[in-house]
Amino acid sequence: MSYLKLILFIALYYISIFFIGKFLLEKTKYDVYKANCLIGIFSILISIVLIFFSDINFKQAGFKIGNIKNGLVMVAISFLIILISIYSMKKMTYSDLLKIPYINFGKNKLLLLYMWALVGPVEEIFYRGFIQGSLEQLITGSFLTIRYSTLISMLIFILAHLSNVFFGKENLKQFLNLLPGRIIMSFILCYTFQISQSLLYPIIIHNFTDGITISYLLRLRKKHINEYQS
Repeated sequence: MSYLKLILFIALYYISIFFIGKFLLEKTKYDVYKANCLIGIFSILISIVLIFFSDINFKQAGFKIGNIKNGLVMVAISFLIILISIYSMKKMTYSDLLKIPYINFGKNKLLLLYMWALVGPVEEIFYRGFIQGSLEQLITGSFLTIRYSTLISMLIFILAHLSNVFFGKENLKQFLNLLPGRIIMSFILCYTFQISQSLLYPIIIHNFTDGITISYLLRLRKKHINEYQS
């Protein structure tokens, strides 16, 4: 697969998601997370179509069990990091919570559905399966044990979240505050794909990380509200 073809396919993905998202927002009467769940399903389908028409096959895109040992080791490491992160959140005040994007969303069930079930497949099939899978066929070499394709995929994933600022989901300050965590998580997801050669483990890590984090923050917010009301 040539670099030009990869860039064109990435552009096609974003253009498709933009217009589908705009259409679904109007159809759901700007119910953001209802639309987001629907967009997520279309995103998965588009990513699969892109892989089908690309020069990589589905096994190269991670549609296999892969290296179970390496995958489970990374899942275990990620789970430990999640627990440390959750522990560090215990002392957050209500004003701290208000600064976190998404946490003030009213329809918690839709938010949790997206974080626990959809966010992993949506982002991993495209960024790990399609983009990183394609880059691994185009780029050779590594820095220590980390392939250059893994590092480039990591950078693309981080920069892709700038779209949250562009579409008003986050302001620049919020993006910068979340950047260190995203760098760590991006590295874990990309490296997990590299050493396991499977989408299964990055998807598990992604769903568990976002699902547990958002669930805990919502619980913490509810606790602060109950304490204030009492």
